[in-house]
Amino acid sequence: MPRPVEAARPHEVNGFWFLVRRVPAEFATYDTRKLVRQSTGIRSVDDPRAVRAGEVVTKLHAELIRYWKDKRRGRDRDGEARYEQACNRARSLGLNYVPAADAAVNLTLDDILRRFEILTRRGTADSASEVSAVLGGASAPLVMLDDMVDEFEEIIRASLRSKSIRQRKKWRQPKETALSVFVDLVGNRPITLLTRADALRLRSHWQDRVVAGEVQIGTANKCFCHVSTMFRAINESKQLKIV
Repeated sequence: MPRPVEAARPHEVNGFWFLVRRVPAEFATYDTRKLVRQSTGIRSVDDPRAVRAGEVVTKLHAELIRYWKDKRRGRDRDGEARYEQACNRARSLGLNYVPAADAAVNLTLDDILRRFEILTRRGTADSASEVSAVLGGASAPLVMLDDMVDEFEEIIRASLRSKSIRQRKKWRQPKETALSVFVDLVGNRPITLLTRADALRLRSHWQDRVVAGEVQIGTANKCFCHVSTMFRAINESKQLKIV
């Protein structure tokens, strides 16, 4: 089991505060750099006690850890952006976006032919972006169950702007706790593979704990709602179309 990632702190380099981190052994296969240096853009003379720099370093460090985890899982954020663009483009043309791999199951032959006719009528058969949108050339993003808190935080980041690092940690803690229970019950997997049975299993778990007197019903409801709220937000934001 990998050791917990150490907390980041500012380092002074040539008069500026930097994030300086060695690449952890668990990520060395995915990042060949020995040492990562990222500037905060804050001069040490302007922030001698590294108060502002500390907050920036914490954010840079979180992004770096996410980058390493993405690399390890083979996650492609550029591919996710292409998928979102394809969905939006298809909608603008009056179409539901359907990945090519799912077309045979979700579209009739008439639907498929109509999509080819749209490209021909618009004269965009040579446009890679429009062909991708109409014919489903971009794959849906892979979001793992244990990444849901990070994804949810990114989706509602505007509403969290005013929170301090400590407040964000307090905001995340109950969601991480609720999610860890779900992962323990059904295993870590892409959220596109979750089923109604998985949701019922989670609800039954909390009901059993309430009946056994282990938790209050209010606590059980909050834990279940944390998971369902994050799932709905991610499903809608990434246009995964999970029913």
